[in-house]
Amino acid sequence: MSDIPDWFGWSVDIEAKRGCVEVSNGDIRYCFWSDAGKPGLLFVHGHSAHSRWWDFIAPHYKNGYQVAALDLSGMGDSDHRDNYSTDMFADEIIATADALKMPENTIVVAHSFGGIIALRVMVQKSSRFKGLILVDSGVKYPNDEKAESTKPWSKQKVYPSQEIAIKRFRLLPPQECDNQYLVRYIAQHSLDAIDEGFVWKFDRELISRMHRTGDT
Repeated sequence: MSDIPDWFGWSVDIEAKRGCVEVSNGDIRYCFWSDAGKPGLLFVHGHSAHSRWWDFIAPHYKNGYQVAALDLSGMGDSDHRDNYSTDMFADEIIATADALKMPENTIVVAHSFGGIIALRVMVQKSSRFKGLILVDSGVKYPNDEKAESTKPWSKQKVYPSQEIAIKRFRLLPPQECDNQYLVRYIAQHSLDAIDEGFVWKFDRELISRMHRTGDT
């Protein structure tokens, strides 16, 4: 695609290092673009997403920060669980920062659903992090009306080819995106190859197995 800007190519050509930390008997995968010794910047993805959503953003900060991102359980390359909770996800963020020896002046950057989890992190362990940047996250007060329960995902669909799956990829909530190279890149890295074809890299049972905890 000729309309792909140079900055994007530069970003995704920088290969991140990868690691894993065990949290409550589940393997949590993370990636990082720079080593310890700088202020920390930890990126947290949204619902049903993964760390690769930050591939074209995080590298731009690697010279000034120790930059990392993680896959929350049930998403990306991290393990699936029988049950999920905001406290569990918060533990995964903290454990990732600890595994990478990120300093106490680390800033968490969280998108959408990840912002809800990151708020829980700040409640649990405010002294561990310097600050929080929320990106398109909905924040509710404790006395706000509770939203209706989200319907569980439909049964996992298997696509015969990667290209067919990429064409079926949609942003949620539905929205236009002028930069289709971004959408394609995210879709391409949101797939797992199995014997029968290709499937999306998230637990279809995550919503039905999710339990909210605390005030966030």
